[in-house]
Parts: sequence; structure tokens; C-alpha cells
Amino acid sequence: MVLATIPFTATSPVRPSLCSIGFQTADKWSARPSVERPLIEVVDIAAHAGFAGIEVWYPHWSSLNEAERMRTLHRISAHGLSVPMLSAYYNFTKSAAHARNSLAMGHQVIRDAVHLGARNIRIFTGNHRSADASPEQWHRCQRCLQELCDAAAAADIGLCLETHDWNLMDTVEGTERLLGLVDRVNLGLIFQASTFAPQTWHWALRRLAPWVRHVHAPPGKESLSASAYDYHGQLSYLINHGFRGFVSLEYMGKEPFRAINTDGRWLINLCQRLTGDQQGGSHA
Repeated sequence: MVLATIPFTATSPVRPSLCSIGFQTADKWSARPSVERPLIEVVDIAAHAGFAGIEVWYPHWSSLNEAERMRTLHRISAHGLSVPMLSAYYNFTKSAAHARNSLAMGHQVIRDAVHLGARNIRIFTGNHRSADASPEQWHRCQRCLQELCDAAAAADIGLCLETHDWNLMDTVEGTERLLGLVDRVNLGLIFQASTFAPQTWHWALRRLAPWVRHVHAPPGKESLSASAYDYHGQLSYLINHGFRGFVSLEYMGKEPFRAINTDGRWLINLCQRLTGDQQGGSHA
């Protein structure tokens, strides 16, 4: 049950958001997916469930005409939701041509993030792991991400590299290398603990915590409450080291309503408990 006695505000240490991609049960990664449920409906679902924000899957936004966008923006505002992340796809490593197309896409996503009111855009680098990437591929990513960071900074928007397999951010070392190469203050991370082994994610979090701007909580075979990735421990550690941001329920299965009613409710309650703990500590 949602704990309405502790509302989320801009000063809450951690707030729950819902990845809108959870309502795309098929055709998630095609170039032109057929959107199954309009974004405005997902916004209503997120708000009624008790989420404080919505992480927008880019096709949910790019598929809308201007009138639909304005209605959706009005609905987001009416519900008091934030948009912590606009999540599109890029491939800077596959080839120079792919990088040029991804760079153009990135500039468009930044413009859309301004329109949507999104504070960050999610970044993938492509389909090469850090250990397999050539110096040229690293350098290409560096140049492209520096250009996008500089463009986004003018609009006070951040870029967030998502730790993920088949990207340059597939290991702690790869992630740190890319952060160092790009060297921009508005470049941060989405920490997805399942990128790392259950035995090593604690170490990865400690190394990467200074750059974490957002967290993903993808339910696996076990529920979030029983996960080996200990979301209470993750978020507590981040809060104690200065984190203020969102954690997104990132569901990729076929039953999004079930996920919201189970893992989603648990995650919302966890964020409320952590907010209450922080408020209690500040008054101690």
C-alpha cells in the first residue's frame, strides 16, 4: 500500500519513477516501433500508482504530433510528475556513419528533452564491449559525447551513461575510462546493478557512486524485495554519499500492471521509507 503520509517533493532524497517502455510488450528495439499504448495513458497509470516521475521511452514521445505532445505535457503537469530521463538509442561504436546518425539523433533528443522538461537523456554507446573496442571507437565516442554534452549543457540537461552489457559501460573500468575521456560535468551515470555480478555490484557502486545521477531497478526472476542487488542497501549508500534523484522501475516483461502492483508498490514504499528516515535524521 502506498504510504501517502510521506509525499515526495523536490527535496526528497530518492523518488520513484516508472519506465514507460514497460508498456511496450513487443517490438521494443526496432527502428520504427508501433507504439502499443499512448504516453498520456502511461502518465495516468504512473501517477495513479503513486510514482513521482516517468522515464520516457523515446518512441513514446517522438511518435506524437504537436497537439498530442501538448496534451501529454498538460497531463504530466496536472499530475505533478517529473520527467527525470528521456531514453533513446545510439550506436557510436559500430561505424563512423552510425556515429554521425547517432550524433544527429542526440541533438534532436536534446531538443525534445527541452520541450518535454526532461532533466537528463540516457546514453548507450553501441554494440561493442569495452574490452573489444578499438582506440578509434573510443575516440569516436569521446568526440560525439563531448559535443552532445556541450549542447545539452546550454539547456541545463545532463547525459547519463547507463551501465549495461554490450556497451563501453559494461565494466567499472570501461565506465571510468569513458567518463575520463569525455570529461564533462554534465555527464553522469544510470547505475544498473545487474550489469555486474551479485558478488561484485557493491564494489562497483562504491567506485561509481560519485557519478550516479539515476538508478534502474529491473525486476529479474526474483522480486525487487528479494533481489540479490539489495535496493535498500544501494539507495541508502547513494543517499549517504550525496545522491538526490530517481530510481526507475524498469520492467521488460509481458505483465506491466502486475509489475506495478508488486515491484512498483514495493519500490514506492521503499522510497517513502528512505525519505522518512532522511527527514527524521535531519530533525534529530
